[in-house]
Amino acid sequence: YPGGHLLPTIVLNPSVPLHTWKSFLSEYQLPFRWLIPAIIAATVAVVGLPISLIYEFGLTQSLFYAKLYPHIILYPVFTFWAALWGVYKAFCQVINKKAKSLIWKSALILSISISLLLYETTLPNMFLFEFSSSAQSTVTSSAIDKVPEIKGGFESIKAIPADIMSMNSLNLIKQNAITINKANLEQALHNYIKLKDSNKLTHKQIQSFHNLMYLGLDYQVTWKHQKSISWWSVSRFFYFYTFWAILFNGLVFLVFWAENRDPRRFFNQIRFYEYLVFSEIMILLWFPLRLFYIKETKEIIFGTEKLKELDPFTYIIITILFIITATQTIRQNHKPKMLIITIAVIAFVLLIGHTRTEFLNTLLGFNSNPILWILCPIIVFFLMWFV
Repeated sequence: YPGGHLLPTIVLNPSVPLHTWKSFLSEYQLPFRWLIPAIIAATVAVVGLPISLIYEFGLTQSLFYAKLYPHIILYPVFTFWAALWGVYKAFCQVINKKAKSLIWKSALILSISISLLLYETTLPNMFLFEFSSSAQSTVTSSAIDKVPEIKGGFESIKAIPADIMSMNSLNLIKQNAITINKANLEQALHNYIKLKDSNKLTHKQIQSFHNLMYLGLDYQVTWKHQKSISWWSVSRFFYFYTFWAILFNGLVFLVFWAENRDPRRFFNQIRFYEYLVFSEIMILLWFPLRLFYIKETKEIIFGTEKLKELDPFTYIIITILFIITATQTIRQNHKPKMLIITIAVIAFVLLIGHTRTEFLNTLLGFNSNPILWILCPIIVFFLMWFV
C-alpha cells in the first residue's frame, strides 16, 4: 500500500515474557449460582446457632448459654466469619480447582471432620442448649451406680442440698430411679453459681451437685436410650453444623498448604499465602475460648475431679499449623512478618488460655457486659483491611 512503510511496526522484545490469560486475572470469581449457596452456608455457620437460641429460648437464656459456651456461640460471630472469608479468598487464588489431588484431599478432610463431630457430640459433657425445654429422661439407680465418674452413685445424688434443688424436683420413682428434666438442671446450675463462693456448701453437697449435672448431661447413660429425638432442641442441629464448619475449616489448611508448593497453581501465590495466614490467625483465636470452656465452664458444671485439663486436639492443631506456616515461609521466602504475627498470636492464645482465663471470664463470663461483645467483630473487620 502507498506509504505503508511509514506505519509503526510491532517488534516483540525477547527479554519480556509473553502475556497469558493468568496475567490478566487477579483471582478466580465463584459463579453466581455457587456464590449464593456459599454465602447462605457461611451465614448459617456464623449466626445460625445464636439466632436459633434466641428464637427457641429467648434472649436472656441465650445470653446465659453464650457465657457458658463462648467457644461455640460467640466465636463464630467474633472471628469465624473472617476465617471463612480468608479461606474463600485463598480458594479463589487456586487455578485448577478440579485437580484430583485437591478433590481427594478435601474428601479426606471432610470425612475426618465428620468423624470428629460424631465423637464430640456423643461425649458425656453435653451442652444445656442441646435439650428442648420439655426434655425429660428417667435413669434407674442401677445404671447410675455403673457410671465410674459418679462417685457414690445414686445415693450421692440424693444428698444434693435443698438450696440447690429440692428432692421433690427430681421426682424419685420408688426410690430406685430419677426422672431428670432440663428445667431442673438449669435451675440447679443457677442456684449453685449463686452459692458456690459463699462457703455455705460442704464438699459432699458440691460433689452431689456435680454428680447430678454429669448424669443429666451424659448422652450414653441418660439420653441415648430415648426412643425418639423429641428431647432434641432445634439449636442442637445448628450446633452440629457450626461445630463441623469450625473443624472442617481448621483442617482445610492442611490441604491448601500442600497445594502451595508450585506457584503455577495460583493466580498470585503471595496473596494466597497471606489469605491462609490471616485465616489461620482467626482460627487460632478459637482455642482460648475452648480452653475457657474446659477450665472454667466445665469446672463449674462438672467439678475439678471430672475436669480434663488436657485437650490434645487443641495442641495438635496449633502445633501443626505453626510448623506448616513456618516451613512455607522459610521455603518460599514469603513475608516474614506474617510468620512473626502467627507466632505472636500462638503465644497470646496459650498465655490467655492457660494462665489468664480470668481475663476471658471478665470479658465473656457471668459478670461481663454483652454490649462490649460487639467490639470484637468490629476490630476484626478493620484488621481485614491490612490483608
